[in-house]
Amino acid sequence: MRGNPKKARWAAGLLLVAVGLGAGPGGLGPEGPGLSVRVEGQPITSWQNPSQQVGLFSNPTGAFADGGGRARFRQFQIHFYGGYGIALPPGAQVVGLEVRLDAWDRRQRGGVLAVELSWNGGAGWTTTGYTTGPLPATEQTILLGGPTDTWGRSWTPAELSDPNFWVRIFVLGFDVRGGLDWVPVRVYYTLPGQSLSVAPITADFGTLGGADYDRGYGELSPAQTVTVDSVGTDWVLYVESDAPRWTYAGPYPDPLKPAGDLRWRTTSSDPRVTALVGTYTPLSPTPAPAASGTAGTGIALEVHLRARLSYDRDPPGSYSLGVTYTLTTP
Repeated sequence: MRGNPKKARWAAGLLLVAVGLGAGPGGLGPEGPGLSVRVEGQPITSWQNPSQQVGLFSNPTGAFADGGGRARFRQFQIHFYGGYGIALPPGAQVVGLEVRLDAWDRRQRGGVLAVELSWNGGAGWTTTGYTTGPLPATEQTILLGGPTDTWGRSWTPAELSDPNFWVRIFVLGFDVRGGLDWVPVRVYYTLPGQSLSVAPITADFGTLGGADYDRGYGELSPAQTVTVDSVGTDWVLYVESDAPRWTYAGPYPDPLKPAGDLRWRTTSSDPRVTALVGTYTPLSPTPAPAASGTAGTGIALEVHLRARLSYDRDPPGSYSLGVTYTLTTP
């Protein structure tokens, strides 16, 4: 039986996996940069899909869901998306909003999308001047706003509800022939009496080599300690990836490594933790409950991580994947 021809070559590469509250450290092996992940802790909604639209785009409902089709646009067209169904927990204070545009301009002649938000059904609009910049020729995810960006104003939860909240998209440029696959929104918020911390900020898998490939994974057990403060209310901790696949940069073709290749489980000895996930579970862009418990402060639980490795699927290079922990009420 012949051995795997990639085994000797891949085993010489250094894979570095890092998970933390920011960009993980880079690492260079004989065959390229290492594998890295970032983890952010922030109360946040999942990506919310629009369900209403009006304007000039062709096939506008194609942007209602990721991969469900595409809306088409030309220069100087304007379109509005709403019906996001945003519902925040009682007492939530909005601290940031983020709009995602999976978009492109196939002619790549400087097409740009300008985006603003309305809080009152289109009677008033933000004036940030935010744009995507020149669109690429193929689909790319572009994020506008962020965890601490309120688009120049203060928001109440009611202003994010239907039918008040709308996203306006205006197409700038000449001879633009573009597509929009998805235009979801997510909201960052704080809750009174709730906070979340993750330590260490960076959890480093170190250098992974042939033995890890042979085993099929690298493991940190535990990788991080999550500390929950939830005064006067029960709590639920969710975990999700920011994308369905890792981003790859390296000398080989993109392996399209799925987010599920990072697996997690949770443990705790704190009696205030009432539910855990005890088996390794694939990470997903859909928020998954990682733990829950009763009210209290200084509630500690451990997150254990495995990064799956394959000689056939994972060439050396630089991999990155955003992961978010979310603390909220049941």
